Amino acid sequence: MRVLITLLIFISLIGCVSAPYRDDHTAHINTISEQYDASDLRFVLVDGPAIDIRGVYSADNTTVSSSIMYQGVGGIAGLLAQIGTHASLINSQRNTKLADAQMRANEEISSLISLAPEIDLRKLVKEAGYKLEGHNHTEVSSTLVNIKPIFFASKAMDKISLNMITWVGGNGGAEGSKPQYQNLVQVFSQNLSDQQKARLEKGDKQFLSNLMLMLLDTSLTIVTADLAGKYSSIDTPDKTFLVEKHFGKKVVRGTVVDNMCNYIVIRDLRSWFVAHMEQSISVNGNAPEEGQKRCSSMVKNETAKL
Repeated sequence: MRVLITLLIFISLIGCVSAPYRDDHTAHINTISEQYDASDLRFVLVDGPAIDIRGVYSADNTTVSSSIMYQGVGGIAGLLAQIGTHASLINSQRNTKLADAQMRANEEISSLISLAPEIDLRKLVKEAGYKLEGHNHTEVSSTLVNIKPIFFASKAMDKISLNMITWVGGNGGAEGSKPQYQNLVQVFSQNLSDQQKARLEKGDKQFLSNLMLMLLDTSLTIVTADLAGKYSSIDTPDKTFLVEKHFGKKVVRGTVVDNMCNYIVIRDLRSWFVAHMEQSISVNGNAPEEGQKRCSSMVKNETAKL
């Protein structure tokens, strides 16, 4: 009887707290035993050259759950079925709320979304100095790195960020085909000035392109360094960081692994890489004095213009 009660509680909890599906996050995987030569890596834009930019909405995806009185009809099997139905209802409510929130957030940055078709993601990758393979390639190679960049903008247009999902190996998530490497890289721009925000609001395509280029270059630098094994030996204790995200300051636990191009790169507790401008982060401890310091001269120049 105790086993059955425990099982029921477990199923109930799983149903109530299961997270909705989001395509801008992923779990960390790394079963690669070798270290790559950075010059051998080629990147694949899995969704093609189109820019994916979305509005930012609150991460609060909770819903007010309707109370339910479980009936005893059908015994344990009937009770389990009722719990499963209730859990599905809760998840459906959450997914609906997320979809509605995303739609509203996109409407708030519609001027930026309308500019996206005029910006070629392939061109940005090449301008950042990385080798690019066609997204419809058929070759299977350990040096092909799949990337899925998703840009985000706040309603106030005072910050742009990038979530880039990256993986090596596997067959596009096909059943039984797991990647050898998979991770998420997040890069945040600095807080934009009133003048810079006005440029975005007026539809300055070149300025938006420059911002995206800076974020993309930084994220590709981080992925390349990780696959080359430059972060694998870093095992310093985790520290507490106070960082500025789209909805104010947040606490992040992790380890500083790099300091480059005015960015501090943190490997958080999920092994994601999160990069913030130095002025947007407070560190409980000292950032490393030396980092990769890899930043293309072109991006340095564009950063200085922002």
